[in-house]
Amino acid sequence: NSAVGDKCEAIVFMTRASLFGIMLLLNAAMVGSFLKSMERNASVVVTVLSTGSNYVVTGFLGRFLFQEVLGSWWIVGSTAICFGMCLIGISQEGLPKFRAR
Repeated sequence: NSAVGDKCEAIVFMTRASLFGIMLLLNAAMVGSFLKSMERNASVVVTVLSTGSNYVVTGFLGRFLFQEVLGSWWIVGSTAICFGMCLIGISQEGLPKFRAR
């Protein structure tokens, strides 16, 4: 029994260490992307877009991976956040120009 318990503890430790390493890599990639975008745009715009998209993606991942309940107020708030991010994007780049055919 002791040998089996030791193997289980080793597997749990290796799994947690691997997931921790993956988390660090993904956070490093996110910070790198954030810093690159800060070089190109105003810091307020980058911060709002990064925070808003992180909130929405995290909510959907929680829903699909962990079956968390997303209530109607969460959906209303997320829609407002997406709308606000679109407005910020439009204010930075202007409205798209469409040519008549």
